[in-house]
Amino acid sequence: MLPSSNWKRPMWHALGPILTLVGVGLLALSPLGYRLGWFGIPVALLRLIPLGVGACALGLVASLVALVRTPAGAGPAAWVMPVVAIVVCLVATIVPIVGIVHARHVPSIHDITTDTEMPPVFVALAADRTAAPNGLEYAGGEVAALQKKAYPDLATLYSKLTPDALFDRAQQVVQQCGWRLADANRGDLRIEAVDTSALYGFKDDIVVRIRADAGGSRMDVRSASRVGHSDLGVNAARIRKYLQRLTQPQSG
Repeated sequence: MLPSSNWKRPMWHALGPILTLVGVGLLALSPLGYRLGWFGIPVALLRLIPLGVGACALGLVASLVALVRTPAGAGPAAWVMPVVAIVVCLVATIVPIVGIVHARHVPSIHDITTDTEMPPVFVALAADRTAAPNGLEYAGGEVAALQKKAYPDLATLYSKLTPDALFDRAQQVVQQCGWRLADANRGDLRIEAVDTSALYGFKDDIVVRIRADAGGSRMDVRSASRVGHSDLGVNAARIRKYLQRLTQPQSG
């Protein structure tokens, strides 16, 4: 048996890093290919992500085996690459794994509103939504029931502000959120905006509707994805964050 100092790394020792490289490449190709129009959501999310995570998982196992099978005195060159592969696997897969787990705990819907009976309607963005896979119309029915069960806290906001004052405040918060303003119609007390995701460039549309109320005014918000059957809870989180910002006391 050769001393550990004379140990030569076998060919299979590189399997872990190679699988890790393949997995990371597939995960990176998912948003890149979608943005470039090479393929749609089914390939980007339902094929490349699972394949990428799977390849990284195999790379992690192979790298762990390589570490276990490496003699203690083989030197740094023998264990550096497996360790790097393990770290890269963990870092690269944590986000998609969290997303996959999260998807199992939210309803498979993509159109969320604080008023499921008479949701705010898109006007300025109507053409964009009509051309998008998810369409313009609110589905209602089962979608509304799933939303109420999953997000019971989303409801009409009642304010003591006048409709005009609430409109100004609502438009200000839209800008704070970094959304692209599509329309701010003071006559209809309606604001429409678009939020684009950083990684894939998914576009979600938001419409804010304000109406006069006996105590001042009332506001309803609707956020809907243009593509994808499930929004992974993004639209509900967006509405929740928007309303929280809007009701925070203004400094100065």
